[in-house]
Amino acid sequence: MMQYRLDDILAFLQAMETGSIGAAAQPMGLSKSVISKRITDLGVVSKVELLHRSPRE
Repeated sequence: MMQYRLDDILAFLQAMETGSIGAAAQPMGLSKSVISKRITDLGVVSKVELLHRSPRE
């Protein structure tokens, strides 16, 4: 059984407050890939797509 993790929730909240995964990574002292993975993990547990990711242009 998967559980909610506080680190995943905090990463999601930081990304929402700053407006991007990259901006969320800096104050948390983590890489963008770690923040992205945490948000993805939170989405899997909650069974909701938390972010709509669009390809870079």
